[in-house]
Amino acid sequence: MEKHKILKEIIELNKKNFRGLEITKDFAIKGDENSSMIFSGTNEQYTKKECAEFKKYENKFVETPFKHRYYAYYKNKNNVLTHKGIVYIMFNPSHAIPGDVDDSINNCINLAKKYDYIEILNLFSLRKPSGYKKTELSDSNDINKKFILDYLENIVDNKNIDVVLAWGHGKEKDYKEIIDEINNILKNKNNVFIIGVDAQKANTYIHHANSQIWNGLGKIEEVAKLVPYNLIEV
Repeated sequence: MEKHKILKEIIELNKKNFRGLEITKDFAIKGDENSSMIFSGTNEQYTKKECAEFKKYENKFVETPFKHRYYAYYKNKNNVLTHKGIVYIMFNPSHAIPGDVDDSINNCINLAKKYDYIEILNLFSLRKPSGYKKTELSDSNDINKKFILDYLENIVDNKNIDVVLAWGHGKEKDYKEIIDEINNILKNKNNVFIIGVDAQKANTYIHHANSQIWNGLGKIEEVAKLVPYNLIEV
């Protein structure tokens, strides 16, 4: 059985009142029914020396040393059952661990208050806040790539799951292959969104959700919103 199929099965369990911690050589699941993540297992971990290189995030990487994160799940606390979920496809994981989110995930949650739950996938699974190289991302992405493409195929016809293309502005040229594959899967899905930024409210000329908007301008829900996106016309 291919690893990404195993991962899919774990995710199904994860969404059905998953509790506790499970670690194998291939995968690690951490969190609870409200917030959980699926990582690579003991075969792919950062050493303590490598964790120290992340400086202010060192303790988070020591606590959760797995090199890759394939999936994150957050149950919304809106107290209104809508029977709808939202999937963000971001670029690569930073330093978030269950119970301790980073700015990017916090922004995703704040933009998705009308949904019952939030799921987060990434173009690349390598957990690294900054300083990554293109080859470093691509060379270790086989499991993640198979998984996200398979996962999107399974939800493409589901009207109760919205998808947000949130990997950031300007990535299409350097990472064309994987983005084209995702776009091809989603081209006939009606409920696809991007993050639109109100340039005047954000006090910036930038109209795309890049890092300047994403991480440094206060409450993201006050300067941005989810905007429908038609992939057929792209």
